Amino acid sequence: MTPARALALITAAAALGAAPGTAVAQELRSPASLPEVEAPAPAAAAATAAAPSAAPASDGRIFGGTRVPPGAAPWQSEIYRRISDARWAQHLRDHPQETRPRWELQHWCGGALIADDWILTAAHCLLVDPQHSDLLLKPEYTARRAEVTVSREGQVSLSRCVAAQLVIDGFRVRLGSEDIARDDGLTYRIDCAVVHPGWTPADIYHNDIGLVHFAADGAPPPRDLPGIREIRLHKGLPPPDGTAVTVMGWGKTRAVPGFAPSAVLLQTDLGVQNAGFCANRLGVTPGQVPAEVLCAGATGHKTCLGDSGGPVVFTNGKPNYLVGIVSWGRDDCASDALPGVYTRVGAYAAWIADVLEAPR
Repeated sequence: MTPARALALITAAAALGAAPGTAVAQELRSPASLPEVEAPAPAAAAATAAAPSAAPASDGRIFGGTRVPPGAAPWQSEIYRRISDARWAQHLRDHPQETRPRWELQHWCGGALIADDWILTAAHCLLVDPQHSDLLLKPEYTARRAEVTVSREGQVSLSRCVAAQLVIDGFRVRLGSEDIARDDGLTYRIDCAVVHPGWTPADIYHNDIGLVHFAADGAPPPRDLPGIREIRLHKGLPPPDGTAVTVMGWGKTRAVPGFAPSAVLLQTDLGVQNAGFCANRLGVTPGQVPAEVLCAGATGHKTCLGDSGGPVVFTNGKPNYLVGIVSWGRDDCASDALPGVYTRVGAYAAWIADVLEAPR
């Protein structure tokens, strides 16, 4: 599958509420649609003119993982799109054949809590080519992007971004939950999203990083600090080849038709791989595995559909440091030992600081 073909599958999945990713978009073609989740999957495999020989790509994928011990990942967050009780009841009346649970259709992406009210995630979870409709952000975001991109240096305040009201209604952040089927934890509305200025849907390989700001619906709920805690950013040199890292998410766990995410938070350990070796394994050019990413893989273990934007941390790190976020990989979930590609957080430390330190 070429990247262009993958984008076509994204578009086909849009009307079905398919969560981010392209690997199983064809298999999701059914009449069961929900207006509140009708949005295209992130453009993790958009066409790239400079990459005619590019290999299949997907938005990020945990296969071969184990359950995260309780309290072991207090920074883990979920981005989801809420389906109201009334809409869900109507959907079930209209589509009595529906077997998917509501939480499965609501799940969108993973993320990491890096500040009191900011989540770090992947850019492709937030924005897609406006010609193929919207994502988390409304279509008019593209025209107003420079105006609302929060920046200390650019003197764009958070309040300007919030006032623009460019986030689609219903998108929320969940903190402090390890089983998203329970609909527990603390949830907040997303009122601003910041896509890295260098990321475009036409080039999935560079600058796949974004931030979402969230706010309470009313009075901020008290937080269980041991269960909800920010993670530090790794700002050092890229980890050397062979470094053990751990990735976490609610993504797909089996090579079966459909989206089929995991309700419980899973983790898997991977080893950092040489960029040139990685590009060769994935069948892409070296330029598509730039210095701002890291590759990691292990036989029988990989990230999968639905893990996008989730955290990559140093294995057994004390304290933990966020070293990467789930970006892209080959579009199948299988024990083929092919590596995944993860945006390297350290390469964007200055940009992250510029956003977080902007005027409120």
